[in-house]
Amino acid sequence: MAAWQEFFDSMGDGSSVSQELIFGVGKAFLAEQLAAYLIKEGKASGSFEHDIKQAAKLNDAETGYRFWSVLQHFEQQSWRVRQGLQVKGLRFVNTIEELQQYSGSQVLPTSTLKLKRKQRLALAYALTWEHLRYLAGAEDEQSPSAELFTRFGVSLDEHEHEHAH
Repeated sequence: MAAWQEFFDSMGDGSSVSQELIFGVGKAFLAEQLAAYLIKEGKASGSFEHDIKQAAKLNDAETGYRFWSVLQHFEQQSWRVRQGLQVKGLRFVNTIEELQQYSGSQVLPTSTLKLKRKQRLALAYALTWEHLRYLAGAEDEQSPSAELFTRFGVSLDEHEHEHAH
């Protein structure tokens, strides 16, 4: 099993998800997909921050400025985790949900606010990872977000899950 698969599997029902896990550990998996995208486009890969700026300059028709902006915000929150500072992940979650045209607060069935926040963060992260993977040309049958939606009690028939690629 690939490391990224183990990472998504470790999220379980969402109760084990934390901002430190997503913005700290999860950054490496996003950076890996982003680097693959740049290499596919004939660009050199560097730091995660550098790669975000380079990718934004490519003006991919299916990836707007807001996606790259929220990825820069993700990088800032990752830095905050490394510094032991308070993380502000709600902007990341809200923007990804808006770009994907769904509202996690309305779709997720749990009534526990803390768990719902963790699940929303996990889903926003999974959708971001999938979009970067798609840009890198590795679109395949892997859909961690679909698995997470199911684990979190959302029927994909109720929520027509379509990637905004």
